[in-house]
Amino acid sequence: MNFSLITRGEADADIAESRDWYAGQGEGLAQSFLTALDDVFSRIRETPRLYAAGYRGIRLAGLRRFPYFVHYRILGDRLEVIAVLRGNRDPRIGRSRL
Repeated sequence: MNFSLITRGEADADIAESRDWYAGQGEGLAQSFLTALDDVFSRIRETPRLYAAGYRGIRLAGLRRFPYFVHYRILGDRLEVIAVLRGNRDPRIGRSRL
């Protein structure tokens, strides 16, 4: 069963900020970042329980090639993306968005 996926406004802002940063770092990096993000979104739609649940059910899925994690939780038959943050950021940022 594929779950529907929604991104909260804060997560959309995280994605836009990261995409813009990579756009200034080299040709094609922004698109590669978005492709890696789409891959993670597909993976968690197909197997949302692949990653362990932590604080208040938040799960972290890592991007390949980029040091980012998608912070998400399962809400019935949908997935809610709370944050998309660099791995070196304080994970409490994602928690504080609940």
